[in-house]
Amino acid sequence: MLAIFWAIKLAWERGFRKVLIESDSALAVQKIQQSLSKKDPHHYHLISSCHRRLKEGWQCLISHVYRQANFCADFMANMAHEGDMDVVIYDAPPPGIFRLLQDDLIGVARPRACMI
Repeated sequence: MLAIFWAIKLAWERGFRKVLIESDSALAVQKIQQSLSKKDPHHYHLISSCHRRLKEGWQCLISHVYRQANFCADFMANMAHEGDMDVVIYDAPPPGIFRLLQDDLIGVARPRACMI
């Protein structure tokens, strides 16, 4: 939820007006796409902030993608878990992600692990 909030905030502040935000958290995407409810006190402030920003007159689509469909985002999320809770903005891709970016460009498919 917090990652989506920051994506919305940074995209708006940097002047992007046609944005696609993808998250592997189906629950977070669903909560932001639904009407605001005070029944969720833990995320009410974040969700209401997202709703306010999304009504600013720009095109911002938020959608769910499986983790296997976006290994770059998964790589970055794992980096975040190893660090502190501060927001880090990179001017260039961090070391270790170049192979994943290349794989994304050429459409390398990766199987999705699931329980049978």
